[in-house]
Amino acid sequence: RMSAVQVIRAMRNALPEDAIVFGDDGSHSFYGIQHFDIYKPGTYYFDDIFGAMGNGIGYSIGAQLAAPEKTIVCLVGDGCMFMHGTEISTAFNYDAPVLFIVVNNGRLDMVEKGMRKMIGTSIGGIYETPMDAAKFAESMGLSAYTCLNPFEVRDCIHEALQIMKETNKPIVIEALVDENEIPPTMGRQ
Repeated sequence: RMSAVQVIRAMRNALPEDAIVFGDDGSHSFYGIQHFDIYKPGTYYFDDIFGAMGNGIGYSIGAQLAAPEKTIVCLVGDGCMFMHGTEISTAFNYDAPVLFIVVNNGRLDMVEKGMRKMIGTSIGGIYETPMDAAKFAESMGLSAYTCLNPFEVRDCIHEALQIMKETNKPIVIEALVDENEIPPTMGRQ
């Protein structure tokens, strides 16, 4: 599996400079904060005030409906997608062509790694049956891709952006990442 850092860098290299990214709450967005270069002000949003997982999904759909001419991307983890992922059907049903990029490591990453650091074990942070985000998306009518390396992420983003222009429908790109990678938040005390 690839590194989450590789996913973020592949995103940056494949997306237009003015793409607007909504980072959902989780380690995937902290990788984004550190590694997604912002070329234009107001193109990376992260709501860390409430720490509500899944918020970026709704934010990105609302943004796409409000600004249909913009490229809107939701950077989301598998945990956030588990919590509020059915909202992608709203994007599909209302022709909101959001590009959902799911960083999937089969766990609630910050919870699992934080518990291991603080108490030496993790309880309930790892899924016995990890989410298959591509099948999940397809079950609601969306097209979806699963990527195993950064080259696939880049190529799938290019393809998805073209298809979304033609269909006006959202697409999910699932990036399978290393479940043992230590998120950038682990330096906190």
